[in-house]
Amino acid sequence: MDSAERNFSNVDGYIASFDEALQIELQAVRSLILKTIPDATECISYQIPCYKINGNVIFFAGFKNHYSIYPVPRSNAKFTQALQAYKGGPGTMQMRYGQKLPKALLKKIIKHNLEVLTKKLKK
Repeated sequence: MDSAERNFSNVDGYIASFDEALQIELQAVRSLILKTIPDATECISYQIPCYKINGNVIFFAGFKNHYSIYPVPRSNAKFTQALQAYKGGPGTMQMRYGQKLPKALLKKIIKHNLEVLTKKLKK
């Protein structure tokens, strides 16, 4: 099923729209995000899963052959080298299904995004 053609009301429904094998991988991303920021509110925004703490912290989206994480700090020197291993545009990171989830990198990205958001809100 093409998730782009659907309207989702929650993350469970979003993940359920994929084949069972892909659901397992998307659920692993979801679990890692929730373990990293357990106080986050989980919702659907732009028809993809979003995690918020006083603003959007991180999104993920499943596609036919890969899933993506948004936003990622590709222009930040602390992340440039690690993110070179992953396809994606200026603010995205793509991972093929079956590729090992880069847990440590994803946790760093989530924490970085939360830090940037917190600083922005303090201004």
